[in-house]
Amino acid sequence: MSTSTTSSVLPGASRACDAGYGCAYDYHYTVGYTAGYLAADTLALGGASIVPRRRVQPFGCSTVNGGPMDGASGILGLGRGALSLVSQLGVGRFSYCLRSDANAGASPILFGSVANVTGATVQSTPLVRNPVTQHAPYYYVNLTGVTVGGTDLPVTSDTFGFTATGAGGLIVDSGTTFTNLAEAGYAMVRQAFLSQTANLTRVSGTPFKFDLCFAAGRFRWLFIL
Repeated sequence: MSTSTTSSVLPGASRACDAGYGCAYDYHYTVGYTAGYLAADTLALGGASIVPRRRVQPFGCSTVNGGPMDGASGILGLGRGALSLVSQLGVGRFSYCLRSDANAGASPILFGSVANVTGATVQSTPLVRNPVTQHAPYYYVNLTGVTVGGTDLPVTSDTFGFTATGAGGLIVDSGTTFTNLAEAGYAMVRQAFLSQTANLTRVSGTPFKFDLCFAAGRFRWLFIL
């Protein structure tokens, strides 16, 4: 904010502000949280030919981040909600390429026309909508199978599918460190790991709130589930 010549704190009368709390925000995620105040600014990414300069408001100017986000500069909202960056920019398309820990370098994020990822090795799966909550901010995918060590698990359409109330489904969440599975699916994966790791020494994962942990190599703990 201090280096931007186009930024401004949202006034208390803004529709995005609460009469009782002003223009502050406090967002909690599956892991971590962020809090601060709401502001507006003009943003351009990659030049006007890719994303035109546009007034983005509101966005959160964080003053404190907690949990795994502690020390981070901020959080970039990429969901389908009205306040996310991609929704406010109206780009219609973005790609976020996450490198593995073994590959050094940045994980590029692309917006607009340059976000069309193609190539002989590219694989894709369609995004699906929640049949009950059509405007949910999540990116749902249809998970039809799970394989552990070459063994196909007996996953059915009900294992990770939507319920009649719109619960369930499987979302892609780039901001959560660990994968969370529905109970039925988790039970299958857990049993498959146990049956294929009989040669490993199990240790208690209670101090770390893990269910299934092993001792491995020079590391004292190997967290699995």
